[in-house]
Amino acid sequence: MPEKVATHKRYYDTDEIKAPRLNKVMIGCGELGTTIANRTRRSLTIIDRDPKAFESLENPARHNLIVAEATTPEALEIIKTAGTLIITIRNKETAVFLGQYAKLVSGVPRVFINSAEDSVSYKELKLKTFTKDTISKI
Repeated sequence: MPEKVATHKRYYDTDEIKAPRLNKVMIGCGELGTTIANRTRRSLTIIDRDPKAFESLENPARHNLIVAEATTPEALEIIKTAGTLIITIRNKETAVFLGQYAKLVSGVPRVFINSAEDSVSYKELKLKTFTKDTISKI
């Protein structure tokens, strides 16, 4: 009788298992970022360069607040831990850079960028867009 061969692996080495990325990171805590942070039920890691930006949060103790420029090495290391990255900054060049860095270099599964236009270039980069009216899809 022929020996049965398993079609899939039942046991995996610890090197093969990647830790799930559950952390939600948001860059920018202006008007739009504050709206998102106040509506979400989960805690966020929020990065903003202005410490006064966090004053308008309803429950700042629930979130991890980091005062830093979005492109500093400290902020880029935090982006690497994200399962979802939400970019709410107004500077489109920086927002696209951060989105590309998160998707291509860090392998962040879900990247959302604030943009009124749902352009083809964002889709090619696999960046999802949202506006103030479509926050619920995040």
